Amino acid sequence: LECAIKSGINFIDTAYWYGQGRSEEILGKASSVLFSNDHRNIFFFKMTALGRMKIMCQIFSLLFSFVFVMSFRLFTSILNCSSDKLMALGPLWSKISSIFIDLCSSKDPVLSKIPRKGYYISTKVGRFELDYARSFDLRADRILENLTASLKKLRLSYIDVCFVQIHDVEFAPHENIILYETLPALEIAKHSGKIRYIGLTGYPLRKLASVVENSTVPIDVVMTYCHASLNDNALGEFVKFFESRNIGVLNASPLSMGLLTEKGPPPWHPASQIIRETALAAVQYCSNANWEGVDVHKYWKRLQTLGLTALATHRHSSVESLTSTMTSFSLT
Repeated sequence: LECAIKSGINFIDTAYWYGQGRSEEILGKASSVLFSNDHRNIFFFKMTALGRMKIMCQIFSLLFSFVFVMSFRLFTSILNCSSDKLMALGPLWSKISSIFIDLCSSKDPVLSKIPRKGYYISTKVGRFELDYARSFDLRADRILENLTASLKKLRLSYIDVCFVQIHDVEFAPHENIILYETLPALEIAKHSGKIRYIGLTGYPLRKLASVVENSTVPIDVVMTYCHASLNDNALGEFVKFFESRNIGVLNASPLSMGLLTEKGPPPWHPASQIIRETALAAVQYCSNANWEGVDVHKYWKRLQTLGLTALATHRHSSVESLTSTMTSFSLT
């Protein structure tokens, strides 16, 4: 994650569905260290790292209580005290003050360069349980409950984008719930400051467009996947539709979830066996012809006309190969 931020990536997507909350928890732990330059977050992390003992936590608790009840002048004077004067307060206060000054003087380059407004985090609601029969729950109360839980896991006061997960097979029975419960619930969350933007995500482009057309709640951004790649350019038919309504477009999985790679797609990929074999044959043909594929920069420029492209990887090498000119994101 740190590597991605340093490479210029400023949009990070997660969901409760990814590991049943595990993804959000990991991102929350990382973001509290890497992204915020708020001293309160620095204190929290340092306390966890330095403490590891009950007595140290108690000392910090006493310190915070002391600082917040003192006047601003006294607080300032303490910070300006020399270490010798602080030593005169006794061994205990000397230990507390040295830790306190160390925290205040933290110069972590990542913390100092990435304020909260400098990056975007999105999550998704609507799909929760592993049991397929109970996988989707789009009721308003469940959406707001899950959103609150996501904020807690992510350790954030607000989430930039909250997507409603829309899937083809489950769409018909859920369309009215999405229009009259899910989206109004997210509008409430937006007005209360829990989220900044409302989004839709899913594979079926026509279903996404249908929700946009029928919703009384303004949609800010849509994210779809595998529709702007070498084997599927369907997204191009819908870009103007979304842009004419001032809706941002996120194009995910430009390599068709691994289908267009030498490694091939993961076992859960929905492509049929004949599609997998055809894609593999194409990859092998390019490899045998000593052709590594299309011109990356030209291909990227083409993708940019179809919205911002979102990539998924767990390898440092893939992230390091990106530049900030390819990864800049903004919703303003």
